[in-house]
Amino acid sequence: MGVHSAMGLMKAAALAPERILLPADFDEYGRYSRRFKAEVAEIAPCIENRGIDEIYIDLTDVPGETVSLAQRIKDNVRRATGLSCSIASRQ
Repeated sequence: MGVHSAMGLMKAAALAPERILLPADFDEYGRYSRRFKAEVAEIAPCIENRGIDEIYIDLTDVPGETVSLAQRIKDNVRRATGLSCSIASRQ
């Protein structure tokens, strides 16, 4: 139907008219978003907020090798929230 991850809800709903939408607790989502961002900031304080569940991280001045920093960030997020996260590199 053309629906994929990270697609906006309204667009996804339009593409899938027989959809079933589950209720969401946006207050809880916001709490997890703040915990996620706080854990990333512990390692990489230069963050650009791109939404409730997406950020850009500048690792330029953070000591360490990029892959190990990414793993530390993922581990921090998992420990603090129980959630996984993905990290993509743009160079």
